[in-house]
Amino acid sequence: MKSTIIKIFCLIILSAICSYAQTYDTLWTKLFYNEYMMSIPGQVFGQAAVELSDGSIVAAGHCTDPFIKAFIVKTDANGNELWRKKYFDDIMKSFVCSDMKPTPDGGFALFGYGQSGTTLLQNGFRLLKLNANGDYEWDKFYPISYSADTVCATERLVVAPDGGFVMVGSNAFYLGIKLVGYGVAMKADASGNLLWHKNYGEFNKFDYFLGVENDYGPGFVMCGYTESGPDSIQGGDMFFIRTDENGNQTDFIFHGTMNQFDEASSIRKTNDGGFIVGGAWGENGIQMSLLKLNQSLGLEWLQEYGIGEQVQYGCVANTSINGHYLLAGWHIYGTNPSD
Repeated sequence: MKSTIIKIFCLIILSAICSYAQTYDTLWTKLFYNEYMMSIPGQVFGQAAVELSDGSIVAAGHCTDPFIKAFIVKTDANGNELWRKKYFDDIMKSFVCSDMKPTPDGGFALFGYGQSGTTLLQNGFRLLKLNANGDYEWDKFYPISYSADTVCATERLVVAPDGGFVMVGSNAFYLGIKLVGYGVAMKADASGNLLWHKNYGEFNKFDYFLGVENDYGPGFVMCGYTESGPDSIQGGDMFFIRTDENGNQTDFIFHGTMNQFDEASSIRKTNDGGFIVGGAWGENGIQMSLLKLNQSLGLEWLQEYGIGEQVQYGCVANTSINGHYLLAGWHIYGTNPSD
């Protein structure tokens, strides 16, 4: 019998049920899929979710319909669907959503990768602004590449203190037979007008951003992977770039292990004035890692989580309501697919 694999949104809500051991119980699980032709389920990829002040939840990503479209769904506190929306019906404006954030006016901003709307060869960042009901307000396209040989990737978005948007990702291309690239950051104002666009890294290296956070003062902190670090001869290092409010680099910090793969996937501010970082650390095989940095981006402590030489990868780190730290990611058991 032929089988079909359907990729769907899956919202899982956890609750702490023990104040000492901090074990967690699943309150509910909801699945959302997209019907686009004769009730045939299309693929849906969830990328970001946020709980609002009234307990409702908004999750965003992208779907096939049959082109790649932005997708957002809102539920009540029990996961019952309130509304869902899709955006862009033109293959020339395909949207691969990578992040979503609430905006100061009560709406939402979706950030991702797409085409210009006029040609498939021009790719770049796209920012989509919605109101509180998920209705379209505006979208902006910020070109990075005009060539099929160059690929950009979008990762994370942060709403700046002035209501604008800072977006990070990468721009990769081949220099001969070597894949090289830059970390890319852009800032737009609250209406989506581009204020600055910066590349970070060395010309003949492969660098990319995976996370961004507002700094404690004016400016921003980006994190990711670099081949430009002192321990990157046969591997790569975590790197952290601090900028002023105009994107000018003020710090370039490395953390890593000699000739191993190390990567910072997310960065968040902590209650004590530092940062918590999630990613991968290669000293004992590729392990999920949680790093605590001080405000100067110096390492205070590092914890690794994993099983032997198997691959474990931390994707998201954050602080919990009780001041603890949360780390989520994926792992691979032997030759089985990752979980």
